[in-house]
This record gives sequence, structure tokens and C-alpha cells, in this order.
Amino acid sequence: MNVLIELSQLNKSYGSGETAVNVLKDINLRVAEGEFIALMGPSGSGKTTLLNLIGGIDRPSGGRIRFRAQSLEALSDAALGRWRSAHVGFVFQSYNLLPSLSALANVEVPLMLTALNRSERLRRSRTALDLVGLSERANHKPRQLSGGQQQRVAIARAIVGGPSLLICDEPTGNLDREAADEILALLAELRGVNGVTLVMVTHDPKAAAYADRVVVLDKGSVDEPVLRVA
Repeated sequence: MNVLIELSQLNKSYGSGETAVNVLKDINLRVAEGEFIALMGPSGSGKTTLLNLIGGIDRPSGGRIRFRAQSLEALSDAALGRWRSAHVGFVFQSYNLLPSLSALANVEVPLMLTALNRSERLRRSRTALDLVGLSERANHKPRQLSGGQQQRVAIARAIVGGPSLLICDEPTGNLDREAADEILALLAELRGVNGVTLVMVTHDPKAAAYADRVVVLDKGSVDEPVLRVA
């Protein structure tokens, strides 16, 4: 097993002294390359905090986060930003699409921070839209798309840079069951197409069933055992 992410004695707290709130406590977790992990647990258990640490959005208060052989907690803010840009794609519950832009232009946005020329950015954006089955909607704006279609555009935007890791925070929370199942099947399929590793927060057991493994958090700790979905 090639380990993509390894968390060792990971802690996260906010505040200091008697007012400190310990959100995560001594988390140890390994995620293999190409694995699909679901993070579950009650509200306030630290799921989104852990997701943000894995994705390099936030920093731990203690412990280590290793991505392959690289220790992320040792990186400067600028270096961590470059790492995120090179290796991580994000999918959120609320899509976060720019309403004035077409689907194609929304997908292109992350590439505008790179050295790619306009022609190559458009080529990659069209390829990403094709991968999520929305090439025929390239010129539609978000208001002209259904919720499921908007989330597909968001996924295309997340994968357009060729990330190794896809971070998904309640990606089906705003969708009906049929649209949710389509999005979850698409996410699972991306591993076969792109070999991407997925870490997803969800409250939905049906969504978690698409994952290879379910990691349950309770009061900031991993609640053993870690469950593998059949």
C-alpha cells in the first residue's frame, strides 16, 4: 500500500489556557493512494476541521501531517499555498460557482493562477467538463443548471489542475437522492480515470457506502474500529 496521507498524533485546538477548545485529539490515520475515505460523526466531532487540516487550509496545533514524504506542518504559508494549488482539489456543499461566469469559465478559474496560456487553459477546462458529462453545457451559467449539474461543474473545477487529492465537504448535502447518487458515482469513478484519492465528510450513510472505508470521529477522536464498507 502506497500511503498518500499520514496523520500522526494530530491535535487541533482554538484559544489558549482555560478557554482553549480541543477540537481534535491525537488523531492517527493513514490514507492510501487512490483510496476513497468517508469521515462521519455527530455535529461538532471535528470532521470539517480534520478535512481542512488534510487539505492544507488550516494548520495543526500539534502532531504531523505527511503527504508522501513531505511534512506539511513545516511549510511556510506561501509554500503550503503552492502545495495546495499543485496537489488538492476542493468540492463544497454550496458549489461556490461564480454566477456571472459560464460553466467553462468557472472551471478555468483555478488555471488562471498558473503559467498556462489561454488556449491550454480552455483545452483542459473542456476536458474536465467532458469527464463530468457536461461538455454540452459549457456556455451555460450556474442559474441555467440544476443543482446536480452545478456540482458537476464544481467537480470539474476541482479536478482541472490534475490533483492527487480531492477534498469533499458534504458534496451532496444540497441535492436530492437521485442527483446525490449520480454525484457520488462520479466521484468514485474519478479514481479509475485520474487515480485521485478522495476524502469526504458526510452525514449520509448512503453517501458513505460509496467509500472504501468509513472513519468515525467522536468528540475529536477517531472512534475505533475504522469501518471498511463491503
